[in-house]
Amino acid sequence: MPVIKDRATTDDESLGNGGAVEEYDDFLIAAELLKDPRLARIYVYVCYFGPTTIDVVIDALELKRATTYEDVEELERLGAIDRDDSTRPHEISAAAFAYVDPDGITITPTVLHAIALREIDDDVAYVYTRYGAGTVAAAVRFVAEHYAGRLTKRMVASELDVKPVEGISLVNALERVVAVGAEHDPYFDLVVGDAAADVETSVDATSLTPRSGSTDGDE
Repeated sequence: MPVIKDRATTDDESLGNGGAVEEYDDFLIAAELLKDPRLARIYVYVCYFGPTTIDVVIDALELKRATTYEDVEELERLGAIDRDDSTRPHEISAAAFAYVDPDGITITPTVLHAIALREIDDDVAYVYTRYGAGTVAAAVRFVAEHYAGRLTKRMVASELDVKPVEGISLVNALERVVAVGAEHDPYFDLVVGDAAADVETSVDATSLTPRSGSTDGDE
């Protein structure tokens, strides 16, 4: 998947090798991943930690085997991941992308990861249901600024126009998102700006999922 950016704000070289058709296809892929958290979590994991195998993905994300094989096939059909049939077991890989529209709305693996957490995190699911995907996506920048030492958790809640308890819960829930994104998303700075260089968290950036029986705050 090539980088997708608004042509008015970038030069042609940063658009990747694809033309208009390929860019449109990639936008549709991003839209599908935003709608399906299970597919998005698999894509993000493979993007960050691939090439890898389906069995590794199943173990890492604690997924059901039969469903995961179906999801990987769907991701292949969408063009979000590639399978190397020459390896045994087959390896799958995915390339990162960034979509920035003329109004500054940005989608990268970090944003997909945040929104996809609604499938497994009650706090993200609550904010997503009550305020919508846009609030969760916007939260990524402010959460990064918190972990860069620039905003308190209550200030994040104020920026998002949510209740303090909701904002505090969201900051905690998205700590891993910004930790892993800072380490593995090549377009992380497009989402969080100059806070990217200063993000410091207490979580393990080598995993999308906390260890069983632990919380991020305990790591």
